[in-house]
Amino acid sequence: MLSFCVVDMQLYLDTHPDDEEAFCYFKEVVDMYEKAKQKFEENFGPLTAASAAMHGQWTWSDMPLPWEGVR
Repeated sequence: MLSFCVVDMQLYLDTHPDDEEAFCYFKEVVDMYEKAKQKFEENFGPLTAASAAMHGQWTWSDMPLPWEGVR
């Protein structure tokens, strides 16, 4: 949901770059997304392929699939 909102606001700001209220909301949503993503990844591993390389190695396949539960 937050990821969708970030993209939606990005698209809006592409056509309304001077909308300061929208830009403030965009920054709030990005912050909420980053916090939620970090919390998820701490508990379940990388949420995106880009996150899988954050620790200097490929960790995408190290975590269980969602239906396998937490190891």
